[in-house]
Amino acid sequence: MDNFSENDFLNQLNTQMRKLEEGEIVKGKVYSIRDDLVIVDFGYMKDGVLNKQDALYDTNLDLKNEFKIGDEITCMVMELNDGEGNVRLSKKEADNVEIWKRLEEYKNSKKILDVVVKNVVKGGLITYIDGFRAFIPQSQLGENRDLNSYVGKTISLNVIEFNKDRNKIILSRKEIEANEREKRAKNAAQNFYTSHKPGDVFDGVVVKLLNFGALVEIEKDIVGLVHISEISDKSITKVSDALAVHDKVKVKILAMDNETKKISLTIKDAVEAPKEKIDNFVDSNSMSQNLGTQLRDKLKDFKFKN
Repeated sequence: MDNFSENDFLNQLNTQMRKLEEGEIVKGKVYSIRDDLVIVDFGYMKDGVLNKQDALYDTNLDLKNEFKIGDEITCMVMELNDGEGNVRLSKKEADNVEIWKRLEEYKNSKKILDVVVKNVVKGGLITYIDGFRAFIPQSQLGENRDLNSYVGKTISLNVIEFNKDRNKIILSRKEIEANEREKRAKNAAQNFYTSHKPGDVFDGVVVKLLNFGALVEIEKDIVGLVHISEISDKSITKVSDALAVHDKVKVKILAMDNETKKISLTIKDAVEAPKEKIDNFVDSNSMSQNLGTQLRDKLKDFKFKN
């Protein structure tokens, strides 16, 4: 304190004695935490106090877990005298002023927010962003729609809608999952093209039927097209006459385009004739040739009678 000058003292005194108004936004540091109260030093001649209702949106939480000594916080002045000579502050109201600005930034920038899911409600999940209650509709959860599986877990979400007047915040996971799938697919495709070639055979699964063929998944996130002409040696007018979604099929790669990442497949040429079938064909063909030779030899000795 040796460097604390008279001017510093006067400035501090002026700060402490300044006129304070209700609704004013102030910044301070937490210097004491009780079970139901947080005490804040914000440079005024009186202490600032935060009760649970003014500090937390979820009053079931423990103040001692949510705040630490020395935390810098922003609050709104609610009352100049709370009845005990202190200034009543509200962190919630100060947050309310700033949150909507941040939400607009989050929405416009598609910022990814990592939040902890608190509980299940009708049609979705509840979480909190900067202390504000937010809703995650079940339809916005992506592939996993099991609500109970999310409770207590941290998930990544985007802000897709908010309404200050109605105090409503809507979050979504769908676009994040779509981007993750696209990234995985690109990585999988790159790995696939460096490790496989035309002629390779796979056990695949039909994932979609088209008018001109079928899409078959041959590895995770790797899908190729079987043109209708490559389904069977028999003439097919409708793909659905020969295949259905979820059918397991053996396919062979006909062609791969590394630039477009398109794969052409065939079903009809994917399976070679079993060896025993070929052997049987060779044996029966040889037998026919032997019988023909024997028959010709016998005909040489045969004389027709008049």
